[in-house]
Amino acid sequence: DGIPSIAAKSERDLSFAVGFMHARDRLWQLEMHRRIGRGELAEILGPKALDTDRFLRTLGVHRAARAQLERLPVATRDLLQAYADGVNGYVREAMRVRPPEFVILGVQPGTWEPADTLAWAIMMAYDLGGNWSNELLRLQMAAKMPVSRIDELLPAQPGDKLPPERDLAVQSRVARAVTSPMPPAPKGATIS
Repeated sequence: DGIPSIAAKSERDLSFAVGFMHARDRLWQLEMHRRIGRGELAEILGPKALDTDRFLRTLGVHRAARAQLERLPVATRDLLQAYADGVNGYVREAMRVRPPEFVILGVQPGTWEPADTLAWAIMMAYDLGGNWSNELLRLQMAAKMPVSRIDELLPAQPGDKLPPERDLAVQSRVARAVTSPMPPAPKGATIS
């Protein structure tokens, strides 16, 4: 029906309505986000997704989301609960038929929890920081070769700027200092 328009009397009502509309228009996407955050893809996609699930569970996305949730102000937790209530309300009360992806795979939508919203935010941050491995590689290479050679091997993407040579060299020294083992503490000293 086009783009939904929501008029709400409170932030809580707005959060509920947004969750409801997201479920109405993007239930499969929400289900995949929930399963990615929890490391539960193999349950519906089969054994080929086990390595991904192991990685996601090792990364601890949902565990971190639950820990973050506990530290949030009550008002924020209430809004996240309202959003979850909206998603689940659509599934329980308004969904007449499952979207085709659910039917094809023979699965039911799972229950959305406030931590699932935070888990997806964590996954978005992880995804948007997708060049971290290239940045780390550039730092490691800076310890062994000139930046001009690194720029040849790892050229910038169109529109991106490579860090200045001096910045990369400084970052490399900092990275080595941070990742090198600490010297042993003197006898009788304690480190806390």
